[in-house]
Amino acid sequence: MADGAGKKIAEQKRPFHKGRGKGPPFVQIYHRITDSDEFGQLSGNALKLLLEVARQYRPGRNGDLSVPWSLLRDRGWRSQGTVADAKQELLERGWMIETRKGGKNKCSLYALTWYPIDASEKHQEPPTVTALDLWKSK
Repeated sequence: MADGAGKKIAEQKRPFHKGRGKGPPFVQIYHRITDSDEFGQLSGNALKLLLEVARQYRPGRNGDLSVPWSLLRDRGWRSQGTVADAKQELLERGWMIETRKGGKNKCSLYALTWYPIDASEKHQEPPTVTALDLWKSK
């Protein structure tokens, strides 16, 4: 078989990509965060929950993030107590803040503190222009 024919067959097996794909969203956590001592001191459950919350983030929605048991149960969490403890750790250490207190027929809402809080009618926290970064030195 000639060299040209072999290349043509190999090229046909590769997918043809033109431009940037429209894949699913991704979680972006800056190196300044993951390299910090504060990040390294998080418990495994708190880190896992932080990634669950960060997975929900979209520009314009920080402050409208939630940690519903119905979602977490389907994603492998086994205990509501474990979720509550991890959530409390993230709140106490400043990785997220509660923007709306849950109650009758309303879930609690949260914001990640490494992003500015976005304006929303759903929560009580005022929007911010810069990130609060409450996790630093907690």
